[in-house]
Amino acid sequence: MYHDRIHLETLLAKAGCEPDPATGAVISPPCLSTTFERAPDGSYPHGYLYSRHDNPTRHQLEDTLARLEGGQACAAFASGMAAATALLQALELGSHVLIPDDVYYGVRNLLENVFANQGLRYSTADFSDLEAVRAALRPNTRLI
Repeated sequence: MYHDRIHLETLLAKAGCEPDPATGAVISPPCLSTTFERAPDGSYPHGYLYSRHDNPTRHQLEDTLARLEGGQACAAFASGMAAATALLQALELGSHVLIPDDVYYGVRNLLENVFANQGLRYSTADFSDLEAVRAALRPNTRLI
């Protein structure tokens, strides 16, 4: 793994420090563009379409976090709700989700008003009580 060969401090100091191909800057500048150049054939020569989809700044963050964690990849989101939505969308119809009884209101609302219509079911438990969590598990629980 990458971080086994380098001290954490070194990894943090060098995180994302590939020279910017457009400017040669050693530290990549934040990319504030929302849309990116299209070629005459309609393709995107630099690989970026729209900032919310992907952009160089987020790519650098994700790469750095993956390196720090020794992972293969990382996905960063603009908000916790965006991350929750992505996770819930990845579940199969009929899946069960177990959430804390004090979960953020927006997540519960998303489960009740969007994903319930798509076949996801959920229940709550007191996550400070391991036995309550175990008791709330179902054969089709796919996300805790």
